[in-house]
Amino acid sequence: MMKVLKRSALAGAALAATSLTGLAQEQGSNHGGCFVTLSPTEATRGIRHWRPPSSCVDWYKRIANQRPTQANSEGAPWVRVVVRKVDLPASRITVSHGAIPQIRMPAMTIQNIPVADAASLASLHEGDELDIQCEHRGGVVRVVNFRMKW
Repeated sequence: MMKVLKRSALAGAALAATSLTGLAQEQGSNHGGCFVTLSPTEATRGIRHWRPPSSCVDWYKRIANQRPTQANSEGAPWVRVVVRKVDLPASRITVSHGAIPQIRMPAMTIQNIPVADAASLASLHEGDELDIQCEHRGGVVRVVNFRMKW
């Protein structure tokens, strides 16, 4: 009985190693793909799903179209930013942006900006380029809309 258990344990370990190697090779060969997070719960757990390159842009566009726009952001300028850090538990992001002439703001990095739609943060990662709209209410500036740049 002991020999059978040892053999099956060794066979199981070899099978697991083979499966992991195959998965790593499969993902390594798909350089054009992307990883996406499907829900805020998955984002906090670090769960990300691989998608082939053709479906990545389609998926992000579908999510962007489903995101409601805030009614009170009318007239606020869209600002091109680069995401530097995403803090999911606190619903905040750190971004860098160029000069914004409409509001006389120089280029800078802004840390820990609150985001109104915390569920949308799950789709953001460091280095992502996007446009954001902010509102200034009660002395606090927060992101109310964003759209990915393709």
